Amino acid sequence: MWFILPLLVFLVLRTQVLDDAGVGEKYIQINNNMLAGAASFQEELATAVYFQWLYLKLSIWPHPLICDYSFNHLKFQSFTSVGFLLGLVVLVGGAVVFFKQLKTRNLVALGILIYFSGLVLVSNLLIKIPATFAERFLFLPSLGVGLVVVLMGNQLLKGKSIVLHWCFITITLVFSMLSFQRSQVWENDGILFKNDVNVARNSFRLNSFMGNFYFEKAQINNTIYLYKQASEFFEKSLSILPHQDEAFFLNLAFCKLKLNDFNKAIDYYNEVIKFKGEHLEKAKINIGVAYNRVGKAQESLEVLLSIINENMDDEIVVSALANTYLNLKMYDKSELFYVKLLEITSSKNADAWNNLGVVKYWKNDFKAAKECFKKAYELNPNHPDAGKNYEAFKNY
Repeated sequence: MWFILPLLVFLVLRTQVLDDAGVGEKYIQINNNMLAGAASFQEELATAVYFQWLYLKLSIWPHPLICDYSFNHLKFQSFTSVGFLLGLVVLVGGAVVFFKQLKTRNLVALGILIYFSGLVLVSNLLIKIPATFAERFLFLPSLGVGLVVVLMGNQLLKGKSIVLHWCFITITLVFSMLSFQRSQVWENDGILFKNDVNVARNSFRLNSFMGNFYFEKAQINNTIYLYKQASEFFEKSLSILPHQDEAFFLNLAFCKLKLNDFNKAIDYYNEVIKFKGEHLEKAKINIGVAYNRVGKAQESLEVLLSIINENMDDEIVVSALANTYLNLKMYDKSELFYVKLLEITSSKNADAWNNLGVVKYWKNDFKAAKECFKKAYELNPNHPDAGKNYEAFKNY
């Protein structure tokens, strides 16, 4: 067993290098490997042993397949679980058959060696990696399984060439159909995620993938239905695993903003702000808008003033600040920012003209208010307020 010593040396060096780089086992998060969330070492070990059964089962009968085995699809095991016991049978049985066949130099031993050597570093049994379980890890081990199946089939059906011939044809046809069926699913992300989330309904990442898929389509088509679908998948993913990343909360918050669920949008934007990451400014802009929509103008003002100096030419920020000042009845400052907004939009913003008219009205400048309402109406005859406001001020 000459390879054991080099393997141990590799494992020791690997652990040291990865820990020094800050990406070792102790840094692995549950969103990448469910074993990081195990309640105890015993549960982690029992679950890792259970994976050995799943890998062998998929090697022999690869159906159904899914693109991601993230947290909450597979379940934690104990030493009394059926899954652990099956995995133990695979390991012990494999070892027994390997050593027995090795004595006679049977090629079955080689097949078993290929299978387990291909899995030993990626199956989470000896070392924990940043992935729970993956079908791609069976690429090399499947060669070993294929070798063992062929050798055993040949041994069992020795002298029965016709039976062996038809067994080969049947297996080829069945697995060809399975391969063709799976290849159709991989046509694009949408088909893949929709298919796989129906198999792994409780996978936090597949639900997140579906949320991202609908979110990207919603941004292209600006369709409320798609934002609703995205929101539902995002929230299901969040219910499974509350510890999500910054971009996840940003997208979910934007869905809620589009769906006019402003209180939840505020909650999720606050989660983004906690990260203090690359999306901090975008979150502050949108939370300012959301605060305005729920009547929290003072909170909106505080947030927007913290970013206005770097965003004086940003239409959304200037518009939100102008609206906030209007809600706070600070008409002089509101007028200043509506004028700035019209400058940014080349005087083609009907909302800005209408709101500026409202400001002029409250400042008792009725003639100016009339002109503002008129321009808003001319820019957008279907504006919900401009036409009524202009009609009311026609006599001024």
